[in-house]
Amino acid sequence: MRHFAGGDVADLAWKTVLPGFREAKLGEFDGCKASLIWIRAGHGVPVHTHHGCEVTLVVEGSFSDVRGRFVPGDIDIADDSIDHKPVAGAEADCICFAVCDAPVKLTGRFGRLLNPLIRA
Repeated sequence: MRHFAGGDVADLAWKTVLPGFREAKLGEFDGCKASLIWIRAGHGVPVHTHHGCEVTLVVEGSFSDVRGRFVPGDIDIADDSIDHKPVAGAEADCICFAVCDAPVKLTGRFGRLLNPLIRA
């Protein structure tokens, strides 16, 4: 993972998306965007679905959503049939490696207002 990311997790160019939620974009490969996602322990990301497919590998910590709990080494595959709000476990921050072939679509009450601002 260090080789793919180009360095240690702490040295990456993390951008705060929301309080308790950061992303380090790793690049685009064969039309898919790869990034590392950091979620503070006990916090979640906005409720969303996917225009395409997202494959997520849990690297550290854990997260839960409507389908269950995912721990290090677990792979989660989400598409437009899944509407979820991943929440990091209370025991530790969660770091995931995610690859998406299309942007997410926010589905929560306020998230829907932000969809036009989300970059592809």
